[in-house]
Formats: sequence, C-alpha cells, structure tokens
Amino acid sequence: MIKRTELRKLARARLKDAQLLFAVKRYDAATYLSGYAIEMALKARICQTLGWTGFPQTNKEFIRLSCEITEKSLKSKRFQKLYDINPNDFCDVYERYFQNPRFLKVHDLVTLLKFSGIADKIKADCSTEWIYVSDEWTPENRYRKMGSETKHTAKTMLDAIEKLLGVIL
Repeated sequence: MIKRTELRKLARARLKDAQLLFAVKRYDAATYLSGYAIEMALKARICQTLGWTGFPQTNKEFIRLSCEITEKSLKSKRFQKLYDINPNDFCDVYERYFQNPRFLKVHDLVTLLKFSGIADKIKADCSTEWIYVSDEWTPENRYRKMGSETKHTAKTMLDAIEKLLGVIL
C-alpha cells in the first residue's frame, strides 16, 4: 500500500517536475507527467473519503482489500459518506465494484473522481479546468508524436492541474 500522505507528496512533486519540464520547453513531457499529479491526488482523496490509510498498489493488495470490503461494509458509515455526497456516483461505484474489485486500479480520472467523493465540489469550483484535464490527459499521451503539445496547451494544462490540486488536496 502506498500511504495517503505519500500520494499527496507525489502529486505535488509530479506537478513541480512538470513545471520544470515546461521551463526547459519539454511541453509534451510536461503535459504527460502533470496528469499523474491529478491521478495521485484523486487516489489520496479516495483514501481520505473512505478512511483508508493507503491505496493498494499490487494485485495482491487489491485482492486483500476486496476480501475486506463486503456488501455489508459498503453500507457502513465510511461508504455512507460517499453516498451522502452523491448517490448516483455511489450507485455506479457500487455496481462496478462487484463486477471487478480492482476497478480502481486505473488511470481513468473520471472514475477516480467519482469515487473520491468530491465530484460536486470539483464541478462547482473548477469545472472548466476539470473538463480540460479529463478530456486531454491519458497515459497513452506518452505515445503522442513529439511536438504535439504547444507552449500554450502545456501552460493551460499545468495551470488547470495546479488549480485542481488546490481543491483536491
């Protein structure tokens, strides 16, 4: 398990790394790396929302966690928090969990946001930034042709991620 506090540190460090890459005109790398800052921040927030001390990293840890999370525990207070925040997101997460307990082992920002418990806050406080980042970032960006990102698009991404981190963390 990676500790929640470590995920927060890594999120901030990835943004800082991306900003350094931007400063030396490595726009593709800056944009690609910056997305991981959001992913790590959301995983830290999931831990906070659900009262977990850390986020599973390996299949073995996901399996162990899935054995601990039963239908009964999904109806417990810690999961009730998520339901109270957004019942529709909770129902989606609940259904997906029972189809595949490792569904959170993803880079999909939309899925992670749903389980973080702060989707409504993100949409209220920084909807434009969220839409931009969630539409533009994917781990597959690492395969983009060099020079795909301009200074402007990279700056837009970094600014959006910086604002989002302020809300998530």
